[in-house]
Amino acid sequence: MRFNKTALVVSMTAAGIISSQSSFAEHVVLDKMAVTVTRDARPTKDISQNVSVVDKEQIERLNMLNVSEALQNIPGVNAESSSGGYSTKLYIRGAGIRAPYGVREIMVLRDGVPITDPDSFTRFDFIDTQDIEQIEVVKGPGSIYAAGTAGGTIQILSKSVFDTYDNRFKVGYGSHDTHLLNLRYGGKLSERDYYSFTATQKQNGSTWRDNNHFHSEQASLKYGHIFDDESTLETEISYTESYLDLPARLTEAEFKEFEKTGEQRDTSYQWQDSSRDSKILFMNIRYEKHFGDVTFKPRFYMNSWEQYHPVTGMINDSDENMVLGSDLELNWSHSLFGRQASLISGFTVRNDSSDDSKRYTYRDVDSTLTNVSRFGPPKFRDVINYTLSDKRGDLASVSDTDNMLYGIYFQETFRPIDNLTADLSYRHDQINYDKQETEYIDYDYGGGYYETLATPNFTDIDETYHLDSWRAGLSYALNPAYSIYMNVGYAEQIPSDSEVATNLATNASALEASEATNYEIGLKARTPDYHFDMAIYQTKVENDIVQSYEFGQTSFQNAGKTEKKGFEFAGEYQVLDGFWVGANYAFSDYEYEDFAELVYSGGPHIEDRSGNQLPFIARHNYGLSARYEHPSGLSGSVRTRSQGEYYTSNDNTNKYEGYDWITDVSLGYEVGQHVFRFNVYNLFDEHYAAEAKGSDGDVDYRVGAPRTAMASYQLNF
Repeated sequence: MRFNKTALVVSMTAAGIISSQSSFAEHVVLDKMAVTVTRDARPTKDISQNVSVVDKEQIERLNMLNVSEALQNIPGVNAESSSGGYSTKLYIRGAGIRAPYGVREIMVLRDGVPITDPDSFTRFDFIDTQDIEQIEVVKGPGSIYAAGTAGGTIQILSKSVFDTYDNRFKVGYGSHDTHLLNLRYGGKLSERDYYSFTATQKQNGSTWRDNNHFHSEQASLKYGHIFDDESTLETEISYTESYLDLPARLTEAEFKEFEKTGEQRDTSYQWQDSSRDSKILFMNIRYEKHFGDVTFKPRFYMNSWEQYHPVTGMINDSDENMVLGSDLELNWSHSLFGRQASLISGFTVRNDSSDDSKRYTYRDVDSTLTNVSRFGPPKFRDVINYTLSDKRGDLASVSDTDNMLYGIYFQETFRPIDNLTADLSYRHDQINYDKQETEYIDYDYGGGYYETLATPNFTDIDETYHLDSWRAGLSYALNPAYSIYMNVGYAEQIPSDSEVATNLATNASALEASEATNYEIGLKARTPDYHFDMAIYQTKVENDIVQSYEFGQTSFQNAGKTEKKGFEFAGEYQVLDGFWVGANYAFSDYEYEDFAELVYSGGPHIEDRSGNQLPFIARHNYGLSARYEHPSGLSGSVRTRSQGEYYTSNDNTNKYEGYDWITDVSLGYEVGQHVFRFNVYNLFDEHYAAEAKGSDGDVDYRVGAPRTAMASYQLNF
């Protein structure tokens, strides 16, 4: 079966990709535009950095329910959803692997507004996937957008309020109790006043496994105004309610059973009732005004949210969280070396606060009275076997957190000679963590029991980080179709407040900010018949913040040095008129050059990991794709992705074998105002692990979804 499946995929996607002998195109194909690197629209071919753009047409083909679906075939990007719903596990060139959940080390923005916290944690729960126009991915350090993050930058651009031709009603239904409803309606209030309203309801029952239901309701109202002097004002206010049950991790035996059946039932995981329920109110205001050669672009934003978040050991309950921020940007168009140049500069201030955040024990558990003392007199405790509900028990801790960020940035873009574009950028941020926590009950992750403290434990963390980021890049147009580029980028990566607290508790010392320096060269081509991007890079990281995983608990340490070397390729070729085939490949050789890891198994001691490969990152990731669009309105696409084997822990004792040819298919037909689409994800029903983590004999698996189909109808008006 594997041979036949592979042959089918290759024949569908690769036929003709090598046989073409097309002559050199004299006129460059229209290139995709990107704003994330430069804060001003520029064709990707002319950018001195590796930039991937997922445009509106690609997003529409996906019927996208999760942001990770749009990112899965970008080389150097690992994007998986092991929990369904909005949940996304995301790495860019290895950055983000230390996150126990969610996304870290990567700056994510929506319409220029950061949705990444100052401590580099990102939530996707309030991103409406039906209100996305384009996604841009920039790999590596040095972005003037990225405050305290070294891995890369992702910009999510929503549909513009000034677009009055994108009104629609959409309904979708799929396997595993999947539902989608979306309405977007907008227009003109007057000649200069615009509005749009978007509402989306999503549900995924994940009937193939226990405790993984997701549903959300989202609504957004946008208003835009064009002033007499052509300056513009855009505002948006949105509200989201999201409910996601987090599925259990699997032991190796349970994962083997899943591979046979494609179902996840009756697991032995302790925390059967993990979830994340959230309510988010988001608002932003963006203004743009021209003063001759100067453009002023201030942004103001607010995000108020609450969550109920049962996880390993504790239930987090927080309903007083507020993000307030502003970004004041100036763009100056001027002349340098007798040619047009531009200077972008700005100032950012942002405050993230959480007041009276509480953690509780689980009220309803199945437990066994056990002697947990290894030495000395017996000590009996109720060791938790598994939870019976997500109801709150006793108050375990109360905390207040205040994170404050101040940042300045600038970028000069100029052309010293014809065909050569230079970018010089710098950013400096000051980030202060201030957290006070009073702990009444501790959970012993090694023993599996709660311990009431004789005296409440008070922790006061007050850490300030000064972070620099810079990049120098050159892009040279060899001719209208080809360009080469090179760049050097540097950024300092901050630890999160939870990582700082964990490190203080285990090592009695604060984590240092890591320092990443990236060296990269690349080649880009844009012609009517083919386009590709190719890059070779080396990233050296000092004091890399590394995740350690033992007894089901994650901790963090600084590694001395890591080195990441890689090669990336992505391209498409037009075999016939309207029929394109593509390929992508990433080679990743990531190694600890100097790392002495503190481990606790068998008693606290140091083990040398120098020379080991970083976990979770396969050396080889690759995929094939094909797409066809007919003038009649008929369209179709197929894409595949494969991942090689990778180590599941820092000690390199275990490997996960990876997966082959996870295949997604899309068929569409557009006639007049009507669009019919049918999507099948994981066509060949592969049963694979989206994540495997742990040391020898103690590996946890989180699995990807089996075959899922969805049909949708869209009325454009």
